[in-house]
Parts: sequence; structure tokens; C-alpha cells
Amino acid sequence: MKLSLEALIAQYQKLYEVLIELNLNLQNLAIQKRQEISKKYSSWNTEKDARLSIFFRLQTAIKNNQFGITFVQAFLDPAKLKNLPIVHIESMFLEYDKFMRFSFFQFIFSQIESSIRIFMRAIDIDAYYKKKYPFGNIYSFIDNYLGLKKYNDLFYFLRLIRNSIHNNGMYFPDNQKEPIINYREKSHTFKIGKPISCGDWITLFNVTEDIVSALKEIIESKEISILNFIDDPVPTV
Repeated sequence: MKLSLEALIAQYQKLYEVLIELNLNLQNLAIQKRQEISKKYSSWNTEKDARLSIFFRLQTAIKNNQFGITFVQAFLDPAKLKNLPIVHIESMFLEYDKFMRFSFFQFIFSQIESSIRIFMRAIDIDAYYKKKYPFGNIYSFIDNYLGLKKYNDLFYFLRLIRNSIHNNGMYFPDNQKEPIINYREKSHTFKIGKPISCGDWITLFNVTEDIVSALKEIIESKEISILNFIDDPVPTV
């Protein structure tokens, strides 16, 4: 049964009210983790050190997502949409919602990955560019070099989501495997040629929360925290 225009709008309004609150919680988490690190390592340059500026970037990405949600909320008005067929309105909302979800996750993921690569180059630039083990990829670096093996499953889950988003939310692996990931008491099965079940807002917010917390531990690892300064090559403003 198709929803009425009023019911469809009410459904999205309820969703976006929840998302605004989750956005604010994530922004506060990024601020909190940055403050904790800054307090512990008070000699670090608060503006230029990549170990601190990454949290500014994450906060900005989360805030931009909030702006996008606020923007679409302005169109949730029956008076503005009453002349459009309900099927077109529903399709429009679905596509824009998908665009916001995927854009949000991709930007968060790219910020995390690019920052870890900055740390890797700061530790051993020669090993990084020559792909000397374990500098061949960031996951081997985190697992074997930093010894943070407890994040293996989280980063594997993130990569599966990221790679599927590259295929418009469909799972097309190179290795033909169909993994089952148990995450926060929910099972996610990745079926070849099928849409992923973990591209929803709540799951994406949950993994972002976990990766922000993991990032703090990565930064506080001995190999990274021992360095006096790690220059952020990209301005934060």
C-alpha cells in the first residue's frame, strides 16, 4: 500500500529528527576525543599536527551531513510537493537519501584513511613508498605494526561497505567470497550481486562512532605518539 504524501513526509521528518541528534552526538564525540588527546599530549601543535587536525576534519564532515539533512527538511512541505505525483516524490526522497548516506560515509572513510597514511609516511616514508611490509596497506600497518588487532573486524566491515558503495550499494567482490559480519548484535550477509544490508543511516552512524574511538587509540599508539610533530599537508580551513 502506497503512503499518502502526508504520511511519507512524516516518515522522513521523524527519521531526520533522529539523524540530527545523532549528528550532534558524533560531532561531540570528535571534539571529546580531540580534547582528550590534546590534554594528554599538550606539546602537540593544535592547528598543524595531523593527529589533532583529523578530528577537525571529521567534525566538519559530520556537520556538513547535518547541513544536507537540514536542507532536505526544508522541502518536506505538502504545499510545495502537492502538484507532483506521489511516486515521483517517493523516488526523489529515496535517491537523495541514498546520496546523502553514501556521500557521508565515503567522506568519513577517506578522511580516516588519508590521515593514517600521513602517519605512515611520518614514521617511515621510504617504507611507505616502496610498500615495504607492513607499509603495503593501512590495515596491515594497524594490525601488524601498531599491534591493534582488535580492530581487524571493524576495518574489514568498513572496507566491505566502502567497496559496495563504489558499486552503488551492490556487493561485487574480487575474491567471490560472501562474508557474514556480526556487528553490534546484528548479522550482515554480503551476497554477490545483491544490495548490502548495512548502508542504512543507523549502521553508518554506529561504524563512524566506532572508527572515531579507534582512531584515538591508533594515534595514542607508541609508534605514532612518540613523534614530536606530524605535519598535516592540507590546511584545515
